[in-house]
Amino acid sequence: EFGPPGAGPPAAADQPAVWRPNLRAFVAKVNQRRWRVECSAAERRRVRLALLEQCEKCGEPADQMPRSILRAVAKAMAAPGSGVRPAVMLGLVKVAPAYEDAEGRSDLRDLMEEALAPQPAALACAKSWLPGILLVVWIFMAPGLYCPLAGWSFLEAMYFGVMVVSSIGAPDLVPPPELQVLTVAYVLAGAALLAWTVAA
Repeated sequence: EFGPPGAGPPAAADQPAVWRPNLRAFVAKVNQRRWRVECSAAERRRVRLALLEQCEKCGEPADQMPRSILRAVAKAMAAPGSGVRPAVMLGLVKVAPAYEDAEGRSDLRDLMEEALAPQPAALACAKSWLPGILLVVWIFMAPGLYCPLAGWSFLEAMYFGVMVVSSIGAPDLVPPPELQVLTVAYVLAGAALLAWTVAA
């Protein structure tokens, strides 16, 4: 089966030499697929549309896009006013070989979904900061509530707000009995905001 009769299988020492280049190429492709090109959602949409248009123009299916199409689109989008940063296209051209088959063709959908990583929108970034901002605003509400209603100074009310919201407590400052309901609501809302901030 392996050669002339009686020759036997190839020596074990010969086998790794045959597989080594293929293994190196495979590991390089796997490592390359870990790379992500950061872009905005709008840039990702523009690149996808430009690649689809170029595939249609050249009569190539999008699931077997040749490397030449990607390079042509990258060159066209390098011009100012394309709406895509040059670094995005350069990164995409660099990472694209990891998604190519033996004939140098890649699936556009795989390339777009796996290689391009849209950055979170401004709203998503704001959501991560929102709990902390609300907690600080809530602590600063203490002087607005307790200065006029309890007759405390600004520093006393701030101290009370920080101590109560952080669940340490302020035994040296006790609001008047008529403000107990307000104080309970302030403490519960502050504790909820603190828990939300820590969880975020």
